[in-house]
Amino acid sequence: MQQTIILHPLEGHDTLKGSINLIGTKYMTLVAMNDGENISFQEFLEKVALKDPDYILAVRSSIAAPTVFLKRSLQEVRVNSYSAACLKAWRANMDLQFVIDVYACAIYIASYITKTQRGMSELLTAACKEANSGNKTIREQVRLISKNFLNAFEISAQEASYLSLQLPLKKSSRQVIFINTSPPDQRVVLLKPQNQLQSMND
Repeated sequence: MQQTIILHPLEGHDTLKGSINLIGTKYMTLVAMNDGENISFQEFLEKVALKDPDYILAVRSSIAAPTVFLKRSLQEVRVNSYSAACLKAWRANMDLQFVIDVYACAIYIASYITKTQRGMSELLTAACKEANSGNKTIREQVRLISKNFLNAFEISAQEASYLSLQLPLKKSSRQVIFINTSPPDQRVVLLKPQNQLQSMND
């Protein structure tokens, strides 16, 4: 892109269908091009026989949601979005994105933090059974479980050590108590066992 721009997906107008099909073919040519060619943007447009408005339409035909396209030369097509100030402090790879759709951002965060690790649970269960079988010392059992854990999931060495040794990852000096503030007729209730009901005050 010659400048940073927010593009929206194309509407399904009949008047644009013919142009979109032609531009879509051109877009596949763009995708097939080699990365990082040392040519200017104008030379690039001439090479694919597109004018700037048609190039924008070709890009818009490939997206399904509003998307931010950053100003990049052809040599920088594989460069992630970054902050120059953060890069000086972080000195590592980063991929920053503008939040355009708040709902999509919330869904992404929620799905990321609630993703299941069923495969990991099954692996650790099998590792524990293997560690308990035979005459292994505590050190050998911990080493076996740690080896399976470290080789199956990408986490820091510190976190792997804490989890393998069953050390708490966090502590709190305050106790949290849930208070149901929903109206009484809308609260979810669970039946208590008889012995618990008998021990409760009237």
